[in-house]
Amino acid sequence: LIDLSNMPYRDILVDHKRVHIGSIATYNDVVRVLSYENPDHILVTSLSQAGSTPLRNRFTVGGGIAAFPVWSDLMGPLLALEADVTLVSPTEEKTIPLARYADDSSHRQQTLVTAVAFDKKKWHSAYHRETRTVVDYPAFTITVLADIKDDTIQEIRMVLVGTSSKYTRLNQLESELTGLPVSGLAETGISLPEDVTFPNRKHGSGSYLKEVATVALNRKLTELSGGPA
Repeated sequence: LIDLSNMPYRDILVDHKRVHIGSIATYNDVVRVLSYENPDHILVTSLSQAGSTPLRNRFTVGGGIAAFPVWSDLMGPLLALEADVTLVSPTEEKTIPLARYADDSSHRQQTLVTAVAFDKKKWHSAYHRETRTVVDYPAFTITVLADIKDDTIQEIRMVLVGTSSKYTRLNQLESELTGLPVSGLAETGISLPEDVTFPNRKHGSGSYLKEVATVALNRKLTELSGGPA
C-alpha cells in the first residue's frame, strides 16, 4: 500500500487563465472550491450529483480519470472543457490532452495521474444524468457547454458518456449549431447520428437508451435557449 495523502497533489489552484486540480482532490473538494468561483460551473453541477456525500468525500479526481467508469460524472465535463492531464512515469513527466489519454490505453501504462487543468472560461452549461433513482449510477450522461454572445452561439461542445465507445463528442452537431441564434435551440430538433450507439444495460436496451438520450439532449438545448426544459 502507498499512502499519497502527504503528496502535493490535492491543491486546487484557480488563476485568471487556468484551473488546476490535483489528482487526489476529492469530488467535494472540487465542488467546494469552484463554487466560490462560479456556482454554475459544470463540474459543480455534475460532481455534486455523483453518488452520496460519503462517496464524494472519497472519490478522487485522479482515480476518476484513471478508471473512467462508464457511469462517470467527471469525465464528460472534463472532456467538454478540453482539459489536459499531467502524468508521471518512471522516466518522465508529461501533459497531454485528456481526450488522448482516454482514447489511447498506452498512456495509462506505468503512469500516475498527478493533475488535470483546463482554461478558465465562463460557459453556459447544461448537464443530464440518466438514472432510475437519485443515488443510481447513470446509464449515460450529457454535458453541453455553450459560449453565447449577442444571442448567437459562438461555440458549443457536447459530450455523451456511456455510449458503445464509452464516450462520444458530437463534433458534427457542434459544427451545425455554431453560429445559430441561441433562441432557436428549442426548435432545432436534434437527432443523434447513426453511428452513436448505446449498449444494452439494466436501464434498457441500446435502442431505447438512444431515444432517451435524444430527448434529454433536446431538453438540455431548450434549457440553454431559455425555454421550458
